[in-house]
Amino acid sequence: RGVNVNRRRRDLRLATIMLASRAFVPLERALERRPAAKKFCWRLPLRKGIFASLIFFIVEAIVQLSFSAFAPPFKWSGSLVVVLAFGLQDACRVVLLGCSIYALSMLQRGRDVVNTLSLLFRVLAALLAMEVMELVFKMLEDYAICDGPVAAAARARGEALPEALCFALLDSEDVLMSAASIVALGYVGWIVHSQLRELRHLASVSAGAAPPVSTTSPSNARPPPQVQFATTVIRN
Repeated sequence: RGVNVNRRRRDLRLATIMLASRAFVPLERALERRPAAKKFCWRLPLRKGIFASLIFFIVEAIVQLSFSAFAPPFKWSGSLVVVLAFGLQDACRVVLLGCSIYALSMLQRGRDVVNTLSLLFRVLAALLAMEVMELVFKMLEDYAICDGPVAAAARARGEALPEALCFALLDSEDVLMSAASIVALGYVGWIVHSQLRELRHLASVSAGAAPPVSTTSPSNARPPPQVQFATTVIRN
């Protein structure tokens, strides 16, 4: 009975993973119809650009989570919309932090490179969708903050900005920050997918050109140079 329960749990996990993976198939097909990136910005190689992006994501997530930890109460407890926006922002950063640390560790060791890049691409795509949702919640959050009781009481004492100026400042700040996050996630996702396409292409080419495997001395068999490059291009 215990074996059957474990098998059902494993099958359920596999079915969930396959169902979640199907959501990214149209996006991957659309990217495959477009030219792949050859270099990161400033003519940086793709592999170094991915490393730099992961380090940037780790630092940015830590900074944002630190700001959230010391944010004043009115920033996150004004209404349900404010709580949702605040929680979604922190959830995005926690997922991005964990995935970036994992991907950086795996890529530095050169282990399971293709699967790691595939996972990283899908996480970045999911976070991009979450950032768009976060932008909508933030714009609703701004109205909740500027119309909230704390702001209204401060405005009555002459200690707060007028309501229209409050909306303008908060909206512009949130739109700029969210737009920067969306552009960064989208660009790095495209870079990761381009590197993934390159590795898959090298693997398919070397698989088609691979010599027959020796049956007399398998311990001395070595993969062709293309396969070695495809498995170590990120690490080196």
